[in-house]
Amino acid sequence: MATGLTGTGLATMGRGAAEVAVVLRLFVAPAARGQGLARALLHAAWAEARALGRRAVLDVHTASAAIGLYEAEGWARRATMDAPWRGPDGPSPRMHVYLAPA
Repeated sequence: MATGLTGTGLATMGRGAAEVAVVLRLFVAPAARGQGLARALLHAAWAEARALGRRAVLDVHTASAAIGLYEAEGWARRATMDAPWRGPDGPSPRMHVYLAPA
């Protein structure tokens, strides 16, 4: 069975791949944090998804500090699952799947 946003994650949200735009990764250098750059990157990706007529969706490690940003922006946690890859220590990390507001 497929996992992650191409399989179980989308099925959990009741959406097909043609209905969403997956935000793969957004990174801000540690020295640049606290300046609103992560929020700006998130808004740019979200706006592009809307321009394409799709809902933005993303997954994030359950220990990520970015979770606070996504939830503050109204993104809804729709699933928590094992990532479809293994971490450097062996097991698959746990991931939350978020869906952007309509």
